[in-house]
Amino acid sequence: MGADLEQRQVDERYVMTVSDGEAWYEFVRDGKTLRTRRDWTSDTLTIDQLPSFVTSQWDRLIDGGEISFRLVALGRVRILRFRLTYRGEIANLGRPPHGGEQHVRQAVGARGRSGLFA
Repeated sequence: MGADLEQRQVDERYVMTVSDGEAWYEFVRDGKTLRTRRDWTSDTLTIDQLPSFVTSQWDRLIDGGEISFRLVALGRVRILRFRLTYRGEIANLGRPPHGGEQHVRQAVGARGRSGLFA
């Protein structure tokens, strides 16, 4: 498994390669290269994996459980630990909780003239 992030505007490049339980980072800035190793465990996720992971754990969260995971922060050359719990619903800025036609119109400012809703 590998990940590659290049920040052209600041002349930086980050590469991570995972092998045998280890994540190897290579970070290049201003022509200087730093190589470092981090532990890769089964609960480590990349940002692309996060939505499906949370969805797969949703019932556990709603039932009051806690999920723990580690998230790769490639641009920081780190793996960070997170704990996620469900603490209840919050107000949805006065909009219907599941959106609907009125919510979409408000969000895009369509006022019925955009062709989204005939």
